[in-house]
Amino acid sequence: MAFSGDLPRREDVLSGASSRPFGETVRYLQAWRERAGDYGFLEDLADSFLRYDGVHPGTDFEKWQSVGMSEDLVDGLLNLGITLWDLDDTSPAIRCLREAVEVGSEAAILVLASSYLWEEKYEEAYRLARTYRVGTDEADDLDVSSTLGQASLHLHGLTDQNRRWLEAAAESDPAALVALVDALVEAEELVDAENVLRRAAEAGSVAAPIMLGNLYQDHLASPDRAASAYRLGIARGDAFSAYNLGLLLEIQGQREEAVQWIGYAADRSDELAAAWMADHGNE
Repeated sequence: MAFSGDLPRREDVLSGASSRPFGETVRYLQAWRERAGDYGFLEDLADSFLRYDGVHPGTDFEKWQSVGMSEDLVDGLLNLGITLWDLDDTSPAIRCLREAVEVGSEAAILVLASSYLWEEKYEEAYRLARTYRVGTDEADDLDVSSTLGQASLHLHGLTDQNRRWLEAAAESDPAALVALVDALVEAEELVDAENVLRRAAEAGSVAAPIMLGNLYQDHLASPDRAASAYRLGIARGDAFSAYNLGLLLEIQGQREEAVQWIGYAADRSDELAAAWMADHGNE
């Protein structure tokens, strides 16, 4: 970036932050860093977004470090958009990511596609993810596969193509795994759902064991295999697996162990488990 003459006053930049593109504010603040040696611009960048309704910089200053260390406008907009998204400031995050796409950020295309997916704007998510794949030739990018698969599933139902996309991403992406398994269960393809979950569990997925246990318990009438799956989930640190195991043991008449596992889940902030313990723990 190039600025001639004197830099604008900080007060002028910050007071007008809500009425200009994100990129302009980022440019001004980066210019202070580069020309004035002013590394305090990070606080100003965070403060400037207080002027947007519903936007806050958060209390974790480290979230702004990637913005501050960005080398150019493209990276600055991308990192700022991601930071705002992480702070749940959805609308300005999307605006910022759009600006990043407009100035040439290929990475922002995929981030924006994922954001649209979260916003349930499936056509936009699908279009952008296809654009990213074609533009970067990233045929094996699992994030792209996950976004394409989920968006296509919502738009077209379960197809051979979106099934392949979701299967490619399922072992590493819990959202892709949930989407695919839910679709398979709805289609009554229970054996395929089991196989997908078993592969994900074997690959180390934390989300897969409880889903596999629920499938065994709710659809395949196999409580012993459900219990084994829940125990695997517990071993991987999933408190919800402990709660589900406790409920299963309660049904089987193993109350002492059931209370133990539900209490274990309650101690790890599982609200359902805490409510169960309050109502039934002393019976």
